[in-house]
Amino acid sequence: MDINLEKLRIMVDDLERRLNTAPLARNLINNMLKAGYDLARISQEAGIDPQFIESGLTEAEMETLVGKAWDIAGDPAIGLKVGREIDPKLLNMPGLYALVAPTLDVAIGRYADFIPLVWGFTMTIVENGSYVELKIDSRSAESRPYGFAKVDFQYTSIMAFMHLTTERHIRPRYMKLRRPEPDFVQLYKDQFQCPIRFSEAENVMAFSRVDYRSRQVTHRPVMEPFLAAGVADLLRDLKDDSISGRVRRVLETSPDLRDVSLASLARLLAVSERTLQRRLAEEEMTFADLLDDVRRQSAMRALTLRETNTNDLAYRLGFSSVNSFYRAFKRWTGETVERFRRAQQAE
Repeated sequence: MDINLEKLRIMVDDLERRLNTAPLARNLINNMLKAGYDLARISQEAGIDPQFIESGLTEAEMETLVGKAWDIAGDPAIGLKVGREIDPKLLNMPGLYALVAPTLDVAIGRYADFIPLVWGFTMTIVENGSYVELKIDSRSAESRPYGFAKVDFQYTSIMAFMHLTTERHIRPRYMKLRRPEPDFVQLYKDQFQCPIRFSEAENVMAFSRVDYRSRQVTHRPVMEPFLAAGVADLLRDLKDDSISGRVRRVLETSPDLRDVSLASLARLLAVSERTLQRRLAEEEMTFADLLDDVRRQSAMRALTLRETNTNDLAYRLGFSSVNSFYRAFKRWTGETVERFRRAQQAE
């Protein structure tokens, strides 16, 4: 059998990326573009296909891209400068789930659950007297030259998120950072407007209890159940190494489901169709069930975000006609697409 080794290598690389892609920090990318960074050039120099900036990066690719951007920028204050804005249209599903929460404390709790899967470090929320402290454990990232800049970006982004969702000028009451005191201390003061201590044992950004429990003007109760289900599925899938989990991740990262079949998935996963069917059956799953569930999640997400072209959505999800999509949506939700849309608009 004649094997095209280059084609096989591309297939394996694509599979590895699909199976390990975490949601891209789109606001980071957008803010880097606004700051004048040529991400197409940076990604090419990093050996990453620029198209993956749009479709998603693995953790290793994200680290490589950030590292190359750091090298090219030559600016140790880059984390403070590119985290100042939040564009809701660019939030990934966990970000949207935080955005629609009723109060800020619920939102930040939702956000903290997802940080380790995207950024590689944890954030814990600790009550300390009259304050609530957001603690970022950056020790695992500090072996890299941009480790402290990632902490700066996180804290700056959280501030921008708070201002967006509460429409209040909430500021920290104090901060402590592990990094040594830099030359650009004034930038920290301008950004956070609170006392800051450097060379501390931990990273802490503290808020008053009252501020931390502020109501969010972006609260959307009707969207919460759908986003909650999507986030739960996403967290499960990113941690799931079962064959059904791998199939689901391939389906979820496919921009167009029209050409996806059991045969194409088997080729991508380097197993026979019979073996793939058997292994799915052992997990009490079928390809049809997984495809239907991914279609449901994708449709709910698109309509929740008010995608208006139903024809394009139906065909992208692999339905033969828009009427087939309407019937499936009624089966999934018990209501029509139009009624669901009206509920979103009323909210």
